[in-house]
Parts: sequence; C-alpha cells; structure tokens
Amino acid sequence: MKLGRSATLTLAVNGLEAEIEFYEKMGFTVLGKTKTTAALADGQIRLSLQKGEFTSPLITYFSEDITPIVEELERAGVEFVHQESDEGKITEVGFADPNCQPVLLVTLSSDELTLPEGKAKCGIFGEYSIPTENLADSIEFWSRLGFEQVGGDDESPYPWSILKDGMLALGLHQTPDFKIPFLTYFAADMPELIALLKEEGIEFTEEKKDEEGKTLYAAVCSPSGQRISLFYAEGFEEGTNV
Repeated sequence: MKLGRSATLTLAVNGLEAEIEFYEKMGFTVLGKTKTTAALADGQIRLSLQKGEFTSPLITYFSEDITPIVEELERAGVEFVHQESDEGKITEVGFADPNCQPVLLVTLSSDELTLPEGKAKCGIFGEYSIPTENLADSIEFWSRLGFEQVGGDDESPYPWSILKDGMLALGLHQTPDFKIPFLTYFAADMPELIALLKEEGIEFTEEKKDEEGKTLYAAVCSPSGQRISLFYAEGFEEGTNV
C-alpha cells in the first residue's frame, strides 16, 4: 500500500512571514506562497505552513485519486474521522494513528511542488519523531499503511523503531522524555553545521557538548513552537534517510 505519491508535513503557524524567515535560515526554500500558506522544502522533506489552529504537525499525502487508497485503508481496518467528496469523488479523508497523530489524504490533480536538490543546512533528515505509549501497537498500525520497519531497539535507551514508506521516515519512541512530535536531523559534521546556523541567527534552546567543547546535539523551536532536533552521527555524510 502507498498512501499517496508525495508527502508533506503540514504545520499550523501564527505569523507566516516569521516562520518563513526561520525556515529559510534552516536551509529551506520557498516553493509557493499565498497570504495564509507557504510551501517549503529542503531537498529532503516538504513543509506546508498554514495560518490557523489545528493539531500540528499533520502528515499529508497527495494523490490524483485517493479513492482506491481509501478503499484499501477501509479493508485494513482504518477508521476515518472525516471525509469530503465532490460530485461523488472522494477528495479528502482524515484519520489518526494510536498516538493521535493526524493523517490527511488529499486528491490533487497536479502536484507541481517539486523537491529542490541539495543538502539542508541542518543536516540529513532522519525522521519525524513521534512519542508512543505502546510501540508494538504503533508499529502494527503503520505497517498496515505500507510502512516498513528498518531499524530500532527494544531496550536501549528505550523501545524505539524507524519505519519508512519511501516518502517519509517515522521514528516511534516509547518514552516519557518527550510528548510532542518533532523533526530530527543527523550529520557527521553536525558541530560545524550548528556553528553555521548560529551565524545565520538561529538561537538554540538546548545544547550538549563533548569534552572538547564541540556541540554534538542542539534543539531549536520555530516561532510557532515546532521543535527541530539536530544530532551528531556517523554515516549521514551524503544522501537522504527518507
């Protein structure tokens, strides 16, 4: 099963211009913009910024016709919380995973927002990190939606798993350490990238350094509160983890 042909993380924002300025400093490029929305990408993932109040982030998938996907999801036991149709054709459906992570499928006849090539200033996108109270249930749910488990650990430092569907990488974390989903990036040269981001004016809310004073981890929040975590890690020199 494929949930669509492209995926976007949709974020609720307060002030659009301030958010755009922030994400541009983080290495994102504006692909399109209206008075209330903006589409951005960093060469790896796409973000949709929308003024308003809703549960955020929202995982959104696009496809020319979502009807066969909806039918397959129904056979897989997925319960929809809302559905919209136009002239008998399903145009939008929404549902949530066991952790109340919202997912939206949208019919889009022409998805012209392409991903620019290149490496983001904050490293290689590793995962969209989701906290869960029951890892096994979460893995089972996302596996029914076409995700494949590609990594994880049952104990260290807590139960976690990485799942991918070719468009998005999810990190499921059974831990009380965080309650809100966030974006996670990795890079072998992360200390240097963090230093460059500081020069761009990015102010980090958390940092962890090694004995030599190099920053191996840093966290930052967008003006509307979306958290982004940056980790030093070997093996993320090139390419994308999606």
